[in-house]
Amino acid sequence: MNYYRNDIMKAAHMFLSGNVQGVFFRSFAKMHATKLGIRGYVRNLPDGRVEVWVEAGDDNRLFEIIKKLKKGPEGTKVTHSILEWKKPKRYTSFEIVR
Repeated sequence: MNYYRNDIMKAAHMFLSGNVQGVFFRSFAKMHATKLGIRGYVRNLPDGRVEVWVEAGDDNRLFEIIKKLKKGPEGTKVTHSILEWKKPKRYTSFEIVR
C-alpha cells in the first residue's frame, strides 16, 4: 500500500534543532536548494531552531534536500527534526529569510 500520495508530497515544512545556528546552515540550505531547483526559504528562529520550507515538482528532489538538511554542513549537529508534508505555496525561488 502506498502511504505517500504524489499530489500532496510536493512541499515539506521542517524545524531542525541542535547546533544549527552559527554554522552556515542557512547558506548550506540555499546552496543545495538552488542546485536541486528547490523553492522556499530557510530562517533562524529566536529559540535556536532553524525553520525550512522546501517545495519542488518531484518527490526525489525533496527527499534529497531533506536528507542533506538533516545532516547539515560540517560543524552542525541536528539533534531533532520535525517534518510536515504540505501543499506547495508556489514560491519562485529559495531565499534566506532574516
